[in-house]
Amino acid sequence: MPTAEGTRAVVTALLGNLTIAAFKYFAAFVSGSSSMLAEGHHSLADTTNQILLLIGIRRSKAVRTETHQFGTGKAQFFWSFIVSIVLFGVAGGLAFKGGLQKVLHPEPIERVGWTYLAIAIGILFDGLALRMAYRALRQRMAADGEESLVQAFKDCTDATVITVLMEDTLALVGLCLAGAGIAIAKATGWWAIDGYVSITIGLLLMVFALVLAFEVKSLLLGEGLPPRTIAKIRAAAQDEALVRSVLDVRTMVLGTEQTLVALEVTFEPTLSVARLEEVIDSIERRVSAIVPGARCYIEAESLRQPLHVTPRQPVGGS
Repeated sequence: MPTAEGTRAVVTALLGNLTIAAFKYFAAFVSGSSSMLAEGHHSLADTTNQILLLIGIRRSKAVRTETHQFGTGKAQFFWSFIVSIVLFGVAGGLAFKGGLQKVLHPEPIERVGWTYLAIAIGILFDGLALRMAYRALRQRMAADGEESLVQAFKDCTDATVITVLMEDTLALVGLCLAGAGIAIAKATGWWAIDGYVSITIGLLLMVFALVLAFEVKSLLLGEGLPPRTIAKIRAAAQDEALVRSVLDVRTMVLGTEQTLVALEVTFEPTLSVARLEEVIDSIERRVSAIVPGARCYIEAESLRQPLHVTPRQPVGGS
């Protein structure tokens, strides 16, 4: 299931975006700024997205059923994919359309003080949500021993963290662009620049939506764990004294902190059935220590061979 930090980041972003959207729409109404209106669409879309993410989080916690034997952890990925569609089609499209109209029919921006207030509030709330999402990513980096922030983001399988990080980073960029555009327009009287900024924000939203869609698509299609984690799993299984070799390790992310791990292992042929079970249990514990929430399946390759297996001694037998 999603991490507590990831869920808190989504809730914080939801409350923040709802508040910000109201301020942005009010500022756009009193000022006539198309870039501020674009940012209002952006925040409203983000609010919708947070609701969709919370639906995904709730659905991903559902217990397994006969239809979904491994649970519904991937529901989170599906709803994140829907988020990308909303961003591209709604927020990006409306921002682009509004900006184009302002370029073709430029009008003066009035009462810019309200727009600056909305931008300041937006930076405050979006910055807080971004900080929480960044903290969740840092926690994963510490747990995985990862030092590269870029690589940690690339390997992150928590769709809520990925989405909030990207959304709020883009939100801060959009706010800075809107503020700069309004300031230039007011100083120079070139009112069309406000429309160009709105178009830029719309295009950025569309690009972000495509990046998010491709990132989540990989998770939906059964993305595995990163190579270094697979190497750790292989080494942990190989460290078992009665393991001859680890022939194969395959993984698939089923949800946040829900991972399928399958190993093909060759054991010593003289193992008793009881001892074999103990070794398999030990391997599963080692894997769970590396990958929390792992569902581990081990195929004993040596059992396919016509090898001698020592039978269990009866209790009290001579």
